[in-house]
Amino acid sequence: MDTALLAVNGTLMRGLELNPNLVCVGATFVREDKTEACYRVWSIDDRHPAMLRTPGEGAAVAVEVWDVPLQGLAKVLQTEPPGLCIGKVKLADGRFALTGAALPKGTTHVEFPSNVLHYKEVQVHGSYASRHRDQVAALDMLAADAGGIRSVVSDIIGLDETPDAFPRIRAGEALKVVVAP
Repeated sequence: MDTALLAVNGTLMRGLELNPNLVCVGATFVREDKTEACYRVWSIDDRHPAMLRTPGEGAAVAVEVWDVPLQGLAKVLQTEPPGLCIGKVKLADGRFALTGAALPKGTTHVEFPSNVLHYKEVQVHGSYASRHRDQVAALDMLAADAGGIRSVVSDIIGLDETPDAFPRIRAGEALKVVVAP
């Protein structure tokens, strides 16, 4: 039987809601892996991760690699949400696998409504959602208090203080905390 390796990084992963879509077509789990450190990730419909290859930037993304029978691959991909399509992803060891979380060929960016960031409390983390230069620009904006931005920042802390900040945020003692390098 002909098969293809499929790297998944969202609801198709073991134990998650769409994993039965892989199992029912006879796919078998191969291994946990990660991508090469050149991907940025965002969410489609607050449920499905999508990746964009950004050579020289980005982060390694945790994935599961599955061996999927070719006759079942189309069925699995048809259950994916609009906006995702078949593509390939470069794994940390340099090999490639197919993925259902790639942008169509030729797409270089995605529009993201900023009100979602505000109203849906989407969190943007530097580990996968922003580039180093974006983080530097954000810190410069904070330092210059551009648009009065410092009024929403409760604390600016060092990296070593990060573990202590989470209980304060959960308790409502801090609104926004910035980690300065």
